[in-house]
Amino acid sequence: MSVPRRPLYDPEKFRGLPCSARLVWFHIWALGEDEYPARKLAEALEISPNAAAMALRALAERGLLEVVQAPAGSRAGVYRVAKN
Repeated sequence: MSVPRRPLYDPEKFRGLPCSARLVWFHIWALGEDEYPARKLAEALEISPNAAAMALRALAERGLLEVVQAPAGSRAGVYRVAKN
C-alpha cells in the first residue's frame, strides 16, 4: 500500500491572490481535511475573520481547495487541499 502524496505548492496557481490566501492554504495543507470556521481560522492565523472567509472563498473558486461540505448557517465548511 502506498502513502498518498500531498499536493505540491505551485506558485503560479496563487498569482494574484492575497498573502492571506496562501497562509490559509498552507494551514489547511498542514492540518488536513477538517472543519475550518472562518473565525477560528482567523484566530489561529492572526488575521481578520473577513480575510479568512475571503481567502477560503477565493481558494475554492480557483480550485485550490475542495469544498467537502459547504458552510451553512452556523456550521463551518469542511475543506481539503485540492489534488491538482
